[in-house]
Amino acid sequence: MLSEIDRINEIVSELLVLARPSKETFETRNILDELDHVVRLLEAEANLRNAVIKKEFDSHLPLFYCQSSL
Repeated sequence: MLSEIDRINEIVSELLVLARPSKETFETRNILDELDHVVRLLEAEANLRNAVIKKEFDSHLPLFYCQSSL
């Protein structure tokens, strides 16, 4: 239950960041970190549907330049 509360808190925090008007800044990010974040957000739904998310990422993916609110 605590992990679900943490997940909800993370989602709400991100929604608040997106709702806040601000100047967009760009930064270099690691795509593996972003993909791990997406998988964490989807894991609860996958568990409800008895699905398994397999992560098979190339460890040498390049960094990418994107909006910090991504």
